[in-house]
Amino acid sequence: MTIYCLAALFVLLLASGANAKEKVDPRQKLVEKVFVVGNSSSATEVRKALTDLRGNTHWKAICISGVTNKEDADAVLEIVESVPLGEWKDGTVRLPQSAATLTLKSGDVIWSNDSQYSSVFILKRLNEAVCRAAGLK
Repeated sequence: MTIYCLAALFVLLLASGANAKEKVDPRQKLVEKVFVVGNSSSATEVRKALTDLRGNTHWKAICISGVTNKEDADAVLEIVESVPLGEWKDGTVRLPQSAATLTLKSGDVIWSNDSQYSSVFILKRLNEAVCRAAGLK
């Protein structure tokens, strides 16, 4: 009997985790123009990717674009690195570990994410979230 209860609890946890992952803040559909804040290699990489986004990507839909003036932005994307780009003691490359938050002009944080590989993954996840909120994915 206990095994069945544990199995049922496990299934419920999996189902609730799947639903939580799909939830989107409806305010994300208001975001089209993003201003990137941050002074790191990850923030620079995201800025560059945003300027080249329409020409150099194979994403299904592109729902965001970058702006160079904070006043023109719908939201601010802050990129921070918890571990900067560098080398491990053995000489191998250490990729930056980055985290991001998307904040509306009202000050409300409506999205956050992180990556241990590339900050462009964060940008892709943000684009997908905005597209889902807009009903495009």
